[in-house]
Amino acid sequence: MNLEQARQRRTLAGKLAALFIVLMLAALFEGLAAKFRQPFNEYEVLPGYLENINGPLPEGVQDLQDLNYSSNSKYLQVSFTETHRGFWLGGSMWRGKLRVSPLTPPGTYTLMVRSKHGVSDKPPLLFHIVVYPNSLSLQKNSRSFIQRYLGVSPWAMAGLFLALFGLALGVVFSLAGKIEKLMAQSGQAEIYKVEKLETGYAIAFGLGTKHGVNPGDQVAVFDPEGNKVGTARIERSSAQDSVGFVTLSRDIKPGYLVSRHQ
Repeated sequence: MNLEQARQRRTLAGKLAALFIVLMLAALFEGLAAKFRQPFNEYEVLPGYLENINGPLPEGVQDLQDLNYSSNSKYLQVSFTETHRGFWLGGSMWRGKLRVSPLTPPGTYTLMVRSKHGVSDKPPLLFHIVVYPNSLSLQKNSRSFIQRYLGVSPWAMAGLFLALFGLALGVVFSLAGKIEKLMAQSGQAEIYKVEKLETGYAIAFGLGTKHGVNPGDQVAVFDPEGNKVGTARIERSSAQDSVGFVTLSRDIKPGYLVSRHQ
């Protein structure tokens, strides 16, 4: 792989990384939008499902033992597991498990959770439990377009794009190291640090004594378009890096290039 090929591949990997992060955000947004379109008191399930269920505690209820439920289907059962504070609106809430019998016929059922003691004047919250006959029917009725047409959860899709983003980013960093080595072999390097002084700029770059650059030497300075903008005198060098001084009236920024060849 030569320098030009490495740069082209790094550019492609960078574009793919940007694309994957956009797709990840789009999948997350679509999943959240589907979640908000789903009424909080409606659950879509299949026969045999065990579903998490959540609702507000009725007035006067202090303990899970004071809760009771009723349903128009004998195939639906609820077990209460804990109380908690509501995330969005606050208030006391309960969590539980909704068990849907494998024998449950498809249809829409209702379920109510109330206090055993009937101390509240407010009507209990009515849950709608929609039971679909099979997974395909559940998928085709999903409020998520990704789930409906691809059969994949938007959260899983977002996770996939996040993994691909990480892979592409890893390729970018790997190629960046390869480009740095190829440039050093040809006597070139990118300026990675610039300090503005009263009479010019102090610049740091990845060429050192290992590459034949020593204090007192001069290197040419180029802008990203390849135009020569000046010459820097090397002030100090290590094996891998050097610091030079250049007197220029125009700005020099990280990303400019230096070259041993004038």
